[in-house]
Amino acid sequence: MSKTAASIAKRILWPTMTGPLDVTTWGIAMRLDPRRNITEKRLLLSPSRFELAERELLHARLKVGDQFVDVGANVGAYTMWVAQIVGPSGRCVAIEPQPSVLARLRANIQLNPNFNVTLFPCGAGPKDDVMALSIGGSNEGGASIAMASGGTHRVDVRVRPLLDMVVESELSRIDALKIDIEGYEDQALIPFFKAAPKHLWPRLMILERSEKDWQQDLLGLLKSLISTPSPSRQEGRTADLLQAFLKKQNIQSHREANNVWAMSKRFDASRPTLLLNSHHDTVPP
Repeated sequence: MSKTAASIAKRILWPTMTGPLDVTTWGIAMRLDPRRNITEKRLLLSPSRFELAERELLHARLKVGDQFVDVGANVGAYTMWVAQIVGPSGRCVAIEPQPSVLARLRANIQLNPNFNVTLFPCGAGPKDDVMALSIGGSNEGGASIAMASGGTHRVDVRVRPLLDMVVESELSRIDALKIDIEGYEDQALIPFFKAAPKHLWPRLMILERSEKDWQQDLLGLLKSLISTPSPSRQEGRTADLLQAFLKKQNIQSHREANNVWAMSKRFDASRPTLLLNSHHDTVPP
């Protein structure tokens, strides 16, 4: 759907809506409420443009039987997309704490019983705790622990270490990990990389860049991991570490993010990759 058609559809559809819609997106059954969540609006009105570079990268790199972790799953756009790729023999772990969004994520998992998805109804952070989650009135998908003083209201949610959830899920590896938790990425990833065995380090990571909100130097840690030598040839598949495309340090738009993704295709697809994603959920498509 073009932007003009999407705008017309919104003006016609929104006033008549009384609740979520059951639709088919990318051939996947989904329950969406686009009135209060920008992600759901984009999935309904412009699914072909939604995170296109990231979805194409995942499609190119993942195969049947692979394992994926979605930190900040929202209603499950990435989870559902990857679950379709990896099939019933693959594994998807979805992590989402925001109650109203979580309800639709649960529904989307239930609507697709052939997808192998493990759901954790909590946030990811440095320790097992209860923390305040700030929720915006116009964009429920932009809820944030890092910016708990913002938003229109707050709810207390459970937060768990990412490694604990990966271990509990009995994943043998992480072929891809996507994380978008509104400025709390450093608090989830730094403890993970410090504690996780190298065979659990993700081979592909799609990371929301939120340096202005991070309390620790996450990119610095990733750079240090890149420079660490692989301990053995046998562990090279996972311990060859993160081949990061950090030449684009100041990614400002999807266009530049797409360029980073295009660069990755010139490298050996078996090597770990970091895609730095700078999309902004608060800006409509």
